[in-house]
Amino acid sequence: MIQMKQVSKTYYGDQVETKVLESVDLTVEKGEFVSLYGKSGCGKTTLLNLLGLIDTPTAGEYWLDEVNTGTCKPKELAGLRNRKIGFIFQSFYLISRLSVLDNVILPMKYAGVPRKEREERARILLAEVGLTERMNYLPSRLSGGEKQRTAIARALANHPAYILADEPTGSLDGENRDRIMEILTGLNQKGHTIVMVTHDKELAGYSSRIIQM
Repeated sequence: MIQMKQVSKTYYGDQVETKVLESVDLTVEKGEFVSLYGKSGCGKTTLLNLLGLIDTPTAGEYWLDEVNTGTCKPKELAGLRNRKIGFIFQSFYLISRLSVLDNVILPMKYAGVPRKEREERARILLAEVGLTERMNYLPSRLSGGEKQRTAIARALANHPAYILADEPTGSLDGENRDRIMEILTGLNQKGHTIVMVTHDKELAGYSSRIIQM
């Protein structure tokens, strides 16, 4: 379960103080599909980065599965992030010099998964998102929808309980957008907790709960 208690985030620079989030309380139960919905600049991505342990709050507490993340050292936070959280971004962030298969393998390599096991799991995940015939391609040979499906397979590599998606269909056409949302809905039905950032009310409708920001 995710719990945020009075979480705030302020950025400081060159005598300028920018408050992005202030006194946020948020609970996400295991198995939920939650959308953070709102216009650009309202703090959705900042909140997602805090949830994903990419950034830290200026104030307040963030508990992830009964762990107070504010008491964790950087190495402990990295371990939590690697074990429990899968990220999906609008810009994909695939490594251009690695094949589709190796992009999916990479998180498991960092996690110390044995080579045979990680290759087998990567092949299974790519089959699940319909990319068996593309696994030896470089990302430059993929369409936008194929890149995002690769990114989803990579996000699932280490069996994360939580999937955080930041505008996951923002750069895709309608057909690919629908396919990605069907995949995310299917993952939620299998038990993954999903938190998705979107400015699209129609996409937010796929979730079981919408949080207006």
